[in-house]
Amino acid sequence: MIEAYLPLVRRIARHFSGRGEQVDDLVQVGALAMIRAVDRCDPERVAQLTAYVSRCVDGELRRHLRDQATVVRVPRRLQHAERPEQRAFTAVPLETASDSVVEGAHVDDVGVARALVAAAAGSLDTRERRVVALRYFLDFSQEEIGDDVGLSQVHVSRLLRRAVDKMQRRLDPGSGLSSG
Repeated sequence: MIEAYLPLVRRIARHFSGRGEQVDDLVQVGALAMIRAVDRCDPERVAQLTAYVSRCVDGELRRHLRDQATVVRVPRRLQHAERPEQRAFTAVPLETASDSVVEGAHVDDVGVARALVAAAAGSLDTRERRVVALRYFLDFSQEEIGDDVGLSQVHVSRLLRRAVDKMQRRLDPGSGLSSG
């Protein structure tokens, strides 16, 4: 039974390739998750085993990648050319974050940026926060986000743009940056 599910594990592992881990390592993590899923399987629900194994492997691979992610990340502005969404965060004066920052404390740029993002994220609903976190903190592509939340890539793109616009307005209400 375990050998029968190895192609499924390989397919799911390939889906997560390109995120800093070798496919063979991901297959190994997925295979362990599949073995645990088969061991926990209820014999009366064997018809649903493929779906159950698939969800367990997918979840374990996501957890593995999240846990293996580096603690200190290189800012996106240093990784790629500056995007319009990033200009919104870098253009906000320090005084805007004063509600989130303790007066008189030594605060570095990363701390200020985190405070600004946290303040701006308060304007987003749960789905928008999830999409923004997947895109800008976990580096998911729009297509991967769509697969994760059950939306098309085009819908994800629109949702991201709307969420970033909301965050921009929250950080700088007088900017008039809204696009709709």
